[in-house]
Amino acid sequence: MNRKSISVLAMIVTGLLLVSILPLGVKAPPVIEQMKHFPRFPVLTDRVDMSAKITSAAPLQTVQVLYCFYYPPPLGGTCQFHDLLGPDANQVYNWTVDLEVGSISMDYYFRALDTNSDLKETAPIYVQYAFNMTATMTADVANPYPGQNLNLTVSAYYSDNASAPVEFSSVTIVRQSSAEQWVGTTDVNGECTIEITAPGAGLHTYEATMTNRSLSDMVETNIVVADELLPEIVVETEDVIISNMHPNVGENITANITVENWGTLSSTFHVLVTLYAGGSTRVLTNVSVTLGPGNRTYINVAWDAVLGLQYLNVTADPGNFVREVSEANNFASAFITGDKNVVDGDGTSTMFYFVVVLFIIIVFVVPLVIFLLRHRKPRVPQP
Repeated sequence: MNRKSISVLAMIVTGLLLVSILPLGVKAPPVIEQMKHFPRFPVLTDRVDMSAKITSAAPLQTVQVLYCFYYPPPLGGTCQFHDLLGPDANQVYNWTVDLEVGSISMDYYFRALDTNSDLKETAPIYVQYAFNMTATMTADVANPYPGQNLNLTVSAYYSDNASAPVEFSSVTIVRQSSAEQWVGTTDVNGECTIEITAPGAGLHTYEATMTNRSLSDMVETNIVVADELLPEIVVETEDVIISNMHPNVGENITANITVENWGTLSSTFHVLVTLYAGGSTRVLTNVSVTLGPGNRTYINVAWDAVLGLQYLNVTADPGNFVREVSEANNFASAFITGDKNVVDGDGTSTMFYFVVVLFIIIVFVVPLVIFLLRHRKPRVPQP
């Protein structure tokens, strides 16, 4: 083969390679991204806007959304396609639909077909409806003194899904029997924090109303304003964390206890931790603690589990030697149940059975075998 023929052959091969490669780029399917809907948790009176950014190497022939409304059983659901509107300057397409009356949820997905017959479909996207909401309100200072600043935090979740926050809701807080009022808006976590100034000494009730489209809820919280600076020592049941609530007998158990000072004055006091088990009580620790306003400390104790119920009792300031706002929250308790060491029907341990069997073998079986071997009759030879 001469040089000219080789050159022609190389050109042919190169052309074939280009022909085989180029269509791959052109025939790449459309790309669908940035899929979303608004409102994120619609109510039945809402219109839902569904949108996505759709791009393609080849011209797009159709861009559609399929959405389905679902009803309580046994009604099933209804579905339909619609051509999307757009695109805008960012290649975003959208379609807006009214929620169907009586439906309880919906989902949707996008599909795009280009002129090369390449089709791209997304996975369905579920839309959770919002039917009601539950609000809560907490104060970061339980017993402020008059004129002290404190924060009231209001939060809300849709009642049928505690992981779905009621975002961008209006919040109005009023102090009952007064003209005081504060307003705010919840963030993407469904929370709104408003700073207030504690009024005069006494019990005050604050009422928060949250409104989100056609949904609303009201919640109250009481704040006791102290007439003087006082500590407020607190230990509650949820502050006692046990390592294992159902241990085996002899297992080492630990408890982590949180003690706080919710008041406005430092205090030094004792924390007594006792364990009641088997009809008797023993002291696990009796430690001195000093806490400033808003501070906390952690106390750890340990013991070996016994059979049956065991009660762990925690008392902050036993004897009530420290004058504080309230003495009603200085005690907490928890209990565990010790189980037998495991293992058969009556709970007797396998080690016990092993020792018993070994004892019987050594004391009875072995001597009996030796006796029989020594006293067996000699075999009589056959004539």
